[in-house]
Amino acid sequence: MHRRAVGAAVNGIPRATGFLARGAERIYYEVCGSGADLVLCHGAGGNHAVWFQQVAWFAARGRRITSWDQRGFGRSTDFAKEGGPQAAAADLLALLDHLEISHADLVGQSMGGWAALGAALAEPTRVGRLVLADTLGGVAPPELGAQIQRILRGAAALPAQLGLHPALDDSLAERDPALAHLYQMLGAFGEPDLARIAPRLWATQHPPAALRTLDMPALPQLSPADRDRLLAVIVKGGPSRDDRLRGRRHVMWHDSDVHALRHFRAAMGGMLAGLTGDTRIYIAAGAEHQGPPGGGTFAIFARRKGLRP
Repeated sequence: MHRRAVGAAVNGIPRATGFLARGAERIYYEVCGSGADLVLCHGAGGNHAVWFQQVAWFAARGRRITSWDQRGFGRSTDFAKEGGPQAAAADLLALLDHLEISHADLVGQSMGGWAALGAALAEPTRVGRLVLADTLGGVAPPELGAQIQRILRGAAALPAQLGLHPALDDSLAERDPALAHLYQMLGAFGEPDLARIAPRLWATQHPPAALRTLDMPALPQLSPADRDRLLAVIVKGGPSRDDRLRGRRHVMWHDSDVHALRHFRAAMGGMLAGLTGDTRIYIAAGAEHQGPPGGGTFAIFARRKGLRP
């Protein structure tokens, strides 16, 4: 177990790296910056280095960023082949102890969602904010997990080409081949036993009742006070005809079972209900000549502060 100071760069942001001994295993970590603690947990396609864009940004804005490698990934070992969500959550909490972090915000991306959520459920008072990005995290219904597994099996059959990776949209290799290749190379570091880890992920499920113990508001939901002011949300819009959503391809217009406008209503309704915490939402599909492709009009009706019904 050791920590090694690397020294401050010209921007004055301190950086240190080290290994945490966990039995016969060594867990690699890196700490940058100073301030309130933010801990980043990577997915199965990478390691601590995939956060290279986020670390510098947050460290320059007064956060102390800890990134680390799960067992078998990057520079961490997994001699005992125990890598998986249970080991990752325990390693994360041990790392917080080692770095004397009593309270932190956690970010879990993809596979890292299991580690972050597992740690938060084990010791909820140590976690301020929990961000789960592109992850099931052990809280999705089994049928959704099974569907994701089928998608991943298909993605694993991608041809061996520069920039193609199951975790990346194919268009990235066209738009930014250097960045896509960088992600490929980062994912090649370490020797994770994914054949063992993946089944452990799918087998780890947290009941909804366990999530209530976190006592965290689901952001960016409205606060209870603002939600009480909400009267109605009205949306007029439709899916873009160019099959793109913020540069990503969507298939709303090509589903032979469900009409595109029904897809739009379902997607918008779910998103807005999640944001507002309320289902009083009216969505009218079809927005020709009412905005840019894929756009439309949006209205929120709410009481002014201080006014009561």
